Amino acid sequence: MIARQQGQPITVLVAVRADAVRAELADMIDREPDMRVVCRTGDGLAVVGLAEVERPDVILMDAALPGVDGFRATRRIMETCPTRIIIIRDAYDPADLETTMSALAAGALTVVGDPTKAEASARSAAKASLAGLVRALSEVAVVRRWAARPTMTARAEPSRPPADRIRMVAIAGSTGAPKVLGSLLGRLGEGISCPILVVQHISSGFVEGFAAWLSSLTPLPVTVARDRELAQAGHIYLAPEGRHLRIDRAGLICLGNDPAVGGFRPSADCLFESVGNAYGRSAAGVLLTGMGRDGAEGLARLGAEGGTTIVQDPATCVVPGMPMAAIKTGYVQHILAGDALGDFLMALLKRRRVEMRDDAGR
Repeated sequence: MIARQQGQPITVLVAVRADAVRAELADMIDREPDMRVVCRTGDGLAVVGLAEVERPDVILMDAALPGVDGFRATRRIMETCPTRIIIIRDAYDPADLETTMSALAAGALTVVGDPTKAEASARSAAKASLAGLVRALSEVAVVRRWAARPTMTARAEPSRPPADRIRMVAIAGSTGAPKVLGSLLGRLGEGISCPILVVQHISSGFVEGFAAWLSSLTPLPVTVARDRELAQAGHIYLAPEGRHLRIDRAGLICLGNDPAVGGFRPSADCLFESVGNAYGRSAAGVLLTGMGRDGAEGLARLGAEGGTTIVQDPATCVVPGMPMAAIKTGYVQHILAGDALGDFLMALLKRRRVEMRDDAGR
C-alpha cells in the first residue's frame, strides 16, 4: 500500500450495489474537507480492478455486491493490493451473514450499519460516525493476507502458571478481531473445563449473527449471554449489544446498562476487571487486535489479581492499539502471534488439568 503524504486527502472508493445509497455515501465523503471519493461502483468484479488501479486509502464496500461478492472481492484485494476495507450493511440479513463474516475473516477491518438507512433523527450522527471511522482507519497499516504468519514472539508454553486451575477465560477484541477470534475458538477442543466470556466490538444488529458464525467454527456451544445465567464449562458467551458483560464469584453472568467505559458498551475493561475480581489466580484474559485502549486497564487488574494475561502480538494485529496499550501497563505475561493463541490457550487449560491429576495422585 502506498502511504498517503501528509496534507493529502484521504481517498475513498465507494462500492455499493444500490445507486441511491452509493451516491449518498459518496456525497457524504466528498463533503468532508480531508476526504475525496476517487471512484464509485456497484459491481464486485469492478471494485477489485479499481482497488488495484486507484489504490484508495479506504474502501466502503457492500458485502452483497453482484458479480463478485464482498468476501471474494475482499480476499482478492487483500492478496494483490492490501487496502483498508469497511463493510457497509443496512441490517442483519441471515442470507448475507456468511458473506459478511467471511469478508471480515478475509481482511476487512470492520462492519458498520449503513448511515443512509438510519432514522432521520440519527442520520447526521451516523454519517459523522462513519466519517470518523474512515478517518481513524486511514492511518491503520494493513498487510497482504494469506502469506505465512509470523511466529509467536514470547514464550511458546505457559511458563509459571497460576496456583489454581483456570476456572474462567475472558477474551476481548475490536477491529480486525473476528478473524482471530474465529481461529482461536476453532482450536479449542471439546472438554474445555471452564466457561469462556467474550466481548467483541461489532456493529449494531450483528451479535446474534456473529454468534451463529462462530458456532460454525468451533465444536463448543456459542450463545449470546443472558443476565443471571450460570456460566457453564465448555460454553462460549458473547456480550450482547449495548450491555456490559461481567461475572460474579458464583459464576452468574451479570449484564449491565451502566454508562459506556472509554466509549464502549460492552467494554473489555469491565469484562477483564470483573473476571479478575471474581476468579483471581484462576482467571485468564486474552486481548486481541483493536483500535484504542479498551481492555488495557482491565487486563492489568486481572494480572494484578494473579491471573494469566495474554495479548496478541501487535506485529500480527490489523490494528495494534489495544494490545500495545496493555503491554505498556507492565502486566502482560504472554505475547503471541494471532494464529498461535488458540493452541496456547488449549495447552494452558490442558496443563492445569494434568497438574491437578498429578497432585491428586500424590
